This record gives sequence, structure tokens and C-alpha cells, in this order.
Amino acid sequence: MRGLVWGTYAEASPAVHQLLDHTASAGAERLWRRMGCRSRAEARGFLVSQLRRSWGVTAAVGIVHQRHMRLEWLGVQRRAGVQLAAAGDAALDAGAARYAARFLRGLRPDAPPRAGV
Repeated sequence: MRGLVWGTYAEASPAVHQLLDHTASAGAERLWRRMGCRSRAEARGFLVSQLRRSWGVTAAVGIVHQRHMRLEWLGVQRRAGVQLAAAGDAALDAGAARYAARFLRGLRPDAPPRAGV
């Protein structure tokens, strides 16, 4: 199966539809009696509807979040953008190193490093 892809308007790729069909069918097969449905087909229809709603909203929110995160780059020329991105990556790497060191010291920033660490 190729990657799951969401379009600009939260439309789904064929792989997403295939995953949704499989998920709804498997859920209906296992849960149709507990759901209070008269048949597996009725449960599957309900699950398809619920999954489309929840996945669609999640995709739309993700797309909006992605666009919001890109607003800071509006009007930045490519060369300046590459330099800013490199500086941001270095800051992230330094933060990750500090977090790892703190984690290895037992999450206590004032504790000395343990032997062998």
C-alpha cells in the first residue's frame, strides 16, 4: 500500500479509502452485536460514516496547522529561509541533547551524571 495522502481540501487518496474500508469491515465483524446493530452491514455503514467524519476533521485540522506553521516563511527569500531553517535545526538538536542528558541523570537537572553514562 502506498502512503496515506491527504489533499489540500482534506480529500483522501485511494490508500486512505482502502484503509477505511478494511478498518470498518474488521470493526463491524467483531462489534456488530455489541453496537446493537441488526447486521454486520448495518454496523459497517455506521463505522464508515464515523471514520470518515473523524478522519476528515483530523486531516482538515492538520492541514490548517501546517499552513499556520508556514506563515512565518511568507516573504522570506530562499537563501534566507535556508539559513533560518538551519539555525532552527541547530536549536532543536541542542534542545534534544539537553533533554537526553537530563533524562539520563534521572530527570533531575542538578544531579551529577551517573557512573557509566
